[in-house]
Amino acid sequence: MHKWHWAAAIGATLLIIYSSLRSTSDIPGPNILHLDKILHMGAYAVLTLLWLRVALWETGFTLYAKGHPQARNTMFIKIGVTILLFSGSMEVAQGLVSTGRSMDAFDLAANAAGIAFAILLVRRAMSTTHGIFRLPLHWM
Repeated sequence: MHKWHWAAAIGATLLIIYSSLRSTSDIPGPNILHLDKILHMGAYAVLTLLWLRVALWETGFTLYAKGHPQARNTMFIKIGVTILLFSGSMEVAQGLVSTGRSMDAFDLAANAAGIAFAILLVRRAMSTTHGIFRLPLHWM
């Protein structure tokens, strides 16, 4: 069993919930332009990769087979939309919870970019013509 895939994905989800709802006033950091957006993009790219890993392992990589492109695309859409909705709920929660944080549409856009990047990366890796992986994605 690959229970650690589930643990990693759930752990990353919980870490994003905690990070999204905690106060940022006590967090030191460098003053880099748009660093916040880069971190949002990276966090949601990793989260998406982890949930894609769960989906691929749970299906036994059957979605990887050449004969299942529609099922594979459906998996990408379902995971992408679910994580985007989760991202939106975190932004709404930031606006509702009084932690000194506020809802930001640009954060949501950065999250969406991270999700799209992860899906495109895995789609490219799974490509039979251009992909870097010809065998099941054991790196995932």
